[in-house]
Amino acid sequence: MLELLAAEDIENSPFPHAVKNNILPRELFEKLKADFPSQEDFGNNATYHGGRRDIRKGDKVFEAFVNKTPTWREFFDKVNSPEFLNYHLALFSEYFNKNDIDFRGKFSDSYTYKSLVSKIFGRLGLDKLYEVLLDLRSKVAGNPYYVEFSLFQSKGGYRREIHTDNRHKILVFLIYFDEKRPGAGGDFEMYEYSDNSRTVFDRFPNVGDMKKFASVMPDNNNGVVVLNTNNAYHGVSKFSNIDHWRSTCYISICSKKKFWKGQEGELF
Repeated sequence: MLELLAAEDIENSPFPHAVKNNILPRELFEKLKADFPSQEDFGNNATYHGGRRDIRKGDKVFEAFVNKTPTWREFFDKVNSPEFLNYHLALFSEYFNKNDIDFRGKFSDSYTYKSLVSKIFGRLGLDKLYEVLLDLRSKVAGNPYYVEFSLFQSKGGYRREIHTDNRHKILVFLIYFDEKRPGAGGDFEMYEYSDNSRTVFDRFPNVGDMKKFASVMPDNNNGVVVLNTNNAYHGVSKFSNIDHWRSTCYISICSKKKFWKGQEGELF
């Protein structure tokens, strides 16, 4: 079983998270880095967020890549498994129990909670009704959980505003495959409200209300893990190096229903 995290790695304030050097065994990391997707593997995939492109689970391009690359096939199969999911969620059981959150679920090899039906309900302004229907369907199906997995690259112009991830995402992992580049930007930044007495959290908060408490410069085999609570605020500083693609692996343990409740300004 692949274990990326241990209980002693986790910091619980202001939200559960971990920053870990050498998150992967050195030999495994070196093999994965050597076989990271090439420019040809990414093909003509469009960039977004100012300068990011990816291949991800569920895409034909991704499936073609892992099927020809044994190191990534093996790594992906270990991540995309009930053993990986259950082990890492259990590390946060104390938080879930303290906040009366039922985190027990059934592994599903699905790759999305989106559907044509959800888009139709959204266009009709019936997001809340769709949420209720999805909750009912999830209960009948044993509350299915799944793993999102993508390999992405970013370059000049890429940035992310302060936010929490989509509310169906439970636990998020980032693994960097690039040398440290001081001054290039693209740092992973974590935030909290300056007023720590708040009990209501917007998904996209007012920048003036926030203060940064940690900044992680991407470096080879550095990892960041975030429990995607309602106050798990993070962003990425603008990447200013226009000539270099920075490589990253993104993993997310997700629920088929919206896992986190009660956040204001959410996008379902």
